[in-house]
Amino acid sequence: MHKIKIISRNSLSSQIVGLIILGIVLDLGGGPSHDRIGFRYWKNPGAFNQLNGIPGPKGRFLAFWATFINAGESIQNSYQTNLY
Repeated sequence: MHKIKIISRNSLSSQIVGLIILGIVLDLGGGPSHDRIGFRYWKNPGAFNQLNGIPGPKGRFLAFWATFINAGESIQNSYQTNLY
C-alpha cells in the first residue's frame, strides 16, 4: 500500500511539472503555428492599455485599478465560497 502511494504521488508531481513545462513551451512559440502567445499583446497596445478611451496616464492608471479591483473581487469570492 505504501508503494502505491509513493508511485501515485510521484506520478502526480511529474504530471504537474510536465504541464507547467508544456505551458511555457507553448507560450514561447513551441506549438505548431510557432506563434508566441504569451507576448502577443505586449507590443500593441503594450503592457498598459487605457480605460474606455481616456487618454494618457490617467486612462492607464484607471485601467490598472479597474483590473486590480476585478482581481481582488475574484480572489475574495473564491475565499468566501470556501468558507461556506
